[in-house]
Amino acid sequence: MNDIISIIGLVLGGGGLGFYFNYLISNRKTDQDEFKLLIETWREDNERLRQREHQNSLEIKKLSDELSNLKNKLVMLESAHFDLPLPQWLKDTDGTMLSVNAEYENIFLAPMHLKATDYIGKSDDEIWGEETAYHFRETDKKVYRSKKPYHVIEIIPDGNGGTVRYEIFKYPRYSGNVIIGIGGIALKEKYDE
Repeated sequence: MNDIISIIGLVLGGGGLGFYFNYLISNRKTDQDEFKLLIETWREDNERLRQREHQNSLEIKKLSDELSNLKNKLVMLESAHFDLPLPQWLKDTDGTMLSVNAEYENIFLAPMHLKATDYIGKSDDEIWGEETAYHFRETDKKVYRSKKPYHVIEIIPDGNGGTVRYEIFKYPRYSGNVIIGIGGIALKEKYDE
C-alpha cells in the first residue's frame, strides 16, 4: 500500500510539477509575446516620431526660406527709396511704420527730436498725435481700399509749433498680388505767400 501511495504521490507530484513547468513555459511564451509586441510598438512609435521630425525640419526649412525671402524683399523696398532726396516711407497694412528714409527723418522727425528708430514699429498716433494721425490713417485706408495711388495735401506739424503744407503721394506696395503695405512720398507744397 505504501508503494501505491508513493506511486500516486509521484504521479500527482509529477503531474503537479509537470503542470507547474507547463505553466512556466506557457507564461514565458506569453511574456515573450508581450515583450515582442512592446518592442514592435516602440519601433513603430519611434519611426512615426522620426517621420514627424523630418516633416518638421522640412517645414522649418521652408519657413526659414520664406522669412529670408521676405527679409530680402524688405531690404529691396527700403533700398529703393533710401537715398531719394524726398521724404519717403512704408507702412504695413495695419498702419505700423516699417521704414522711413533719411530725408523723412531729417525733415519730419529731427525737428521733434526723434529718429527713424523711434517711429519704426509704431503707429502714426504714437508719433504725430490724434488729429494728424487720423488724417494719415484715412488716406491710407483710401489707398488700401482702392488699391490705387492717392494724392492729397496734408498740413503737417513742423515740430516747432507751426505747420507746413505737403503734397503727399500714397500708393499700395505689393508682393505678388497681395498688398503688403502703403508707401508714401512727400513734396513740400510751393505756393506764394
